[in-house]
Amino acid sequence: MMFARRRPLEKQPVKLAGSVLKLLLAPAATAGALFIAGAAFAASSNVVTTDHTVLALRSAQTAVQREDTIQLGLHFKLKPGWKVYWRSPGPGGYPPQIDWTGSENVANAEMQWPVPERFTVLGFETLGYKKEAVYPIKLQVQRPGEPVKLRAKVNYLTCDDICVPYEALLRLDLPVGAPQTSAWAHLIDTWRARRPVTPEIGGIKVGKTVVQGPPERPVLTVTATSTKPFEKPDLFVEGPPPFEFGAPR
Repeated sequence: MMFARRRPLEKQPVKLAGSVLKLLLAPAATAGALFIAGAAFAASSNVVTTDHTVLALRSAQTAVQREDTIQLGLHFKLKPGWKVYWRSPGPGGYPPQIDWTGSENVANAEMQWPVPERFTVLGFETLGYKKEAVYPIKLQVQRPGEPVKLRAKVNYLTCDDICVPYEALLRLDLPVGAPQTSAWAHLIDTWRARRPVTPEIGGIKVGKTVVQGPPERPVLTVTATSTKPFEKPDLFVEGPPPFEFGAPR
């Protein structure tokens, strides 16, 4: 049985690891993602359709053998105008959260976050994705060589002129066998390539950061250099509440 149900609107806490002020400096990125149509696919969960989204859990491989790591993707297709959120979405939003209770042969599942877009929802600047989004997931297998059973309860928020929270239950089983590249592998890899890299890999050096002004309206000044010319540079700032920074100038 496949179903999705709305749940009461509430803002979920976002846990931020690392330093008190974390900077993500990245060029504006655009990358297309393929949506493969057809009658049926292996390596995909049930598909949950709502008034605003189509959601499924995809795997980059069709089976498991001796692998201790599997690449997955939480795949959204969105109605025009509707968005889902990045890990630090800004005011009024929260990112998708997955409860893996009921899964078997899973040691850990790490959600990874492609560089987001900026858009305005209900007068607030937020960060996330529209039209289509794939959240890459790095799954650690507990016992390589045994089947993997995935049960994912996904809580997420989608917004346009209004915001609607949803809960979806996804099921995906990967049998033991010779793993083949699935129909979803290219799509997952495309979105994995959009993940931010470390400053060292990107050739970027953040030289100085200064926060000035009153707490209710702080101004952050960042000095950065790059081994390659900046092209439409952007700066995403993750910090402790109540600090929220808009697009840089």
